[in-house]
Amino acid sequence: MNAAKYEKWESFYRLAMSHFNHLGQPGDIEFITESVSEQIEAIKVYRALDGQLVIEKMTWNSGLDFKKFQQAKVDYQLLLNELKPTIFTQTYPLEPQDLDELVHLSQGFAFTMPAPPKPEFVIQDGTRYELRLHHYSGKVNLAWHSDLPEEWYALQPLLDKLDDLKMHFFAETTKK
Repeated sequence: MNAAKYEKWESFYRLAMSHFNHLGQPGDIEFITESVSEQIEAIKVYRALDGQLVIEKMTWNSGLDFKKFQQAKVDYQLLLNELKPTIFTQTYPLEPQDLDELVHLSQGFAFTMPAPPKPEFVIQDGTRYELRLHHYSGKVNLAWHSDLPEEWYALQPLLDKLDDLKMHFFAETTKK
């Protein structure tokens, strides 16, 4: 891929990732996993505009789109809206007690998390994680590579609960 085409891909990538941005209200939680398997996944728990509590899974097959992009005739005049990201979304209603438990597990992280670990100790397998917690005081973004840093052990119960919810609602779609 030449430099001009790669530059277009980077713009397309940013456009696709913008679909994963959630404005969020206090109590909303997002967990994004960007793995080396060329799929980007987000699990979101939030209150929809109609007031219903929902859990949503978004999956972008970035590897497939990258292959399409490599094969496409991309010139400098190509408008990025001509190519659409391959994003699949599923949404299910969520019980209030599940959201209450997540909010309880995430309470206080806005102020108590230690500084992130030094970069030379975090990049191992190429998988990137980002946890976004929406609080009344703003949004907290926590990102890491590979394994959860030891300094952030307090996040593990929250991540376990999100994983349980993911398996409960999306078990059929996560099996390959």
